[in-house]
Amino acid sequence: MRASPPDDLPENLRLGQRLISGEIDSFKYEKRYYHKQGRLIWALLSASLVRDDYGHPLYIISQIQDITERKQAKRRSASSANWPKPCAMPPGPELHPHLDSCSIGFYTAPAASCRTTWARFC
Repeated sequence: MRASPPDDLPENLRLGQRLISGEIDSFKYEKRYYHKQGRLIWALLSASLVRDDYGHPLYIISQIQDITERKQAKRRSASSANWPKPCAMPPGPELHPHLDSCSIGFYTAPAASCRTTWARFC
């Protein structure tokens, strides 16, 4: 079983090559891994290269942090940005025009317009 989906491999290899070549000293990026139960999880991969006194690569220190919950919360937040925003209701007597002559009715407030109207049934 692979550790990551195949389409995540090119970016991982590209960053590894840049690290070893000395172009960069470290990197961080978000990638997917397969959990041992088979589902995909999101992780933040951080890596740094340790070199010897002559500048030759010795080893890579890496840290992998599970960020699945953060990614899911961000996706939920982004989708809720498209929800209708609450409308402000006018204060005072104009909020209850039915109190003087009609006691049966309803308010409507289309989400796009935020205009409140009163429909009377009497």
